[in-house]
Amino acid sequence: MNAIEILEMVETVDIGNYDRWQGYLTALIDRCITIFHNDETKAKLIYDTNTPDFEGDSFGEDMDHQIVDLVYKRLSERYEMPNFHDIQDTLLIAYSIVNAIFTLSYRRHQGITEEYIQEANTAFIAYLRCYLPEKLPRKNR
Repeated sequence: MNAIEILEMVETVDIGNYDRWQGYLTALIDRCITIFHNDETKAKLIYDTNTPDFEGDSFGEDMDHQIVDLVYKRLSERYEMPNFHDIQDTLLIAYSIVNAIFTLSYRRHQGITEEYIQEANTAFIAYLRCYLPEKLPRKNR
């Protein structure tokens, strides 16, 4: 799964279906896992230990930032998001935590297991709870 597919996947998860930011973020992980389970070569390309690492891969970093910016935009459309200066960096770290957990699962089990999906959800939400209130105020529509 390349970054463009991830961007498209983020676009398809309707934030309006979730009362809380935690539900939306969990749905993003679930959608990603569904894509991996439907086409395991995508997970292999991203998480396999034998995949070459592209040093200085600014395209990958740019795409990570685009994904995080889109997630922030979606959250901001629905909720009164805190406006601290490095919120996007915080989201990027959270996104990287999920990727690290998926990488560990793939390397240990040749796939992303249910246990590691739960760990990714827990880590993603727990990290962001350090910065976001449990219940973000919703915007009036």
